[in-house]
Amino acid sequence: MIAIVYVSLVINVLVAGFWGIILGFFPRVLFRDRPYGPDTPGTRILSSLYLAITFFSLYALIVPSRMFPVCIFLFGFQIVYKLLSAITVRDFKNPVVLSNLVIVVIHSVSLTWLWEHAILRA
Repeated sequence: MIAIVYVSLVINVLVAGFWGIILGFFPRVLFRDRPYGPDTPGTRILSSLYLAITFFSLYALIVPSRMFPVCIFLFGFQIVYKLLSAITVRDFKNPVVLSNLVIVVIHSVSLTWLWEHAILRA
């Protein structure tokens, strides 16, 4: 079942990495405007958050001995912030909100698996 943890990490690298690069370094790409709005300091700050998620996910993939502590924190943080984004945006037709909720489900399964196995390892 550790495969679900790898799925979560790969999703982070693909989704957060892609949007982190687009929002931070390619502000004139038109397809970003519908989900994120026009280029603002706020979208560039969000880009930094996405890139940090990408870097920590890559670290967990590259250094498997650190996967448990990194993922327990990272997935927990992401679940909270993604749920808060749904509450604050209040538009369940927004593609970012929808994708965040899907990722919350996947990360919740991963976090549950990690938590159960971290307790067994203690």
